[in-house]
Amino acid sequence: MKTAKSKIVYTPPIEGSWDIPGVSYRGEKGTYRLFETMTPSLDQDELAQLYTTEKQKGNPHPTDMPLLWAIATQVYELRDENEALRDFLRKGLRKFSNTLTRIVYNTSGMDCVIHNYGTSDVYCWQ
Repeated sequence: MKTAKSKIVYTPPIEGSWDIPGVSYRGEKGTYRLFETMTPSLDQDELAQLYTTEKQKGNPHPTDMPLLWAIATQVYELRDENEALRDFLRKGLRKFSNTLTRIVYNTSGMDCVIHNYGTSDVYCWQ
């Protein structure tokens, strides 16, 4: 007796994203893609490891605060275009506010704001 193979094929949902043009980041304008699924809540060392792993694969990866702020600023400038994106940012940043930005407070002298902490793309503002 033969059994027929199932013809039912599961296809996982395609991840939603927004392409945001005209984002000013570190002196350049570009288009950035923001995905509906944010990284889970991680400490900065775990986030830096995820950044390194995913960037090497060419995949989306966590970001620093200046890029997140630049994206949010451009979304605000284009506010009439997508209320769902603004709502997503509002809720998402409250729930998952982790970034690769860290502040080092010095008892004397200038404090240092480290961006892309723990990655090969680290840079500092004083």
